[in-house]
Amino acid sequence: MKKSNISLYQRLKVIKKNALPTDAPLIPEGNEIAQLDARISSVLDLFKKYQKKKSTEMLCFIMYDITDNKVRKEIAKFLIEKGMIRVQKSVFLGSLKAKLYQQIAQDLKEVQSLYENNDSIMIIPVSESEVNRMKLIGQQVDFDMAIKTKGSIII
Repeated sequence: MKKSNISLYQRLKVIKKNALPTDAPLIPEGNEIAQLDARISSVLDLFKKYQKKKSTEMLCFIMYDITDNKVRKEIAKFLIEKGMIRVQKSVFLGSLKAKLYQQIAQDLKEVQSLYENNDSIMIIPVSESEVNRMKLIGQQVDFDMAIKTKGSIII
């Protein structure tokens, strides 16, 4: 994926300045999410890699409810550029070092203050013990095998 030289804040400032219409489709072209099995595979790979990481990294979910299509698209692009995996349309998962976690949180806070909105963005660190208790409903995936621990329950 091509990296952008301007920050998320700057990209959204341009969108605001141009006051472009926001009647794009819910998932704009080029911003599709992968098929479910590919997303699950990516998440499982991330769990495996996380087990090998130093304690300076943490798993983190980022979720949002953003009404403006262009803002939503830019935030999704930004999170992918930062190495997050898109789990669902507005849910991302990644293994982040503390510095990157803080940078992402600050960038998203700046974006939130850029325009008048009722949007929400949640950044949720997930500990290893919480990962071990994770439940996946609707798709049979062996999380125990993926994270090499026992105790996860799949409903």
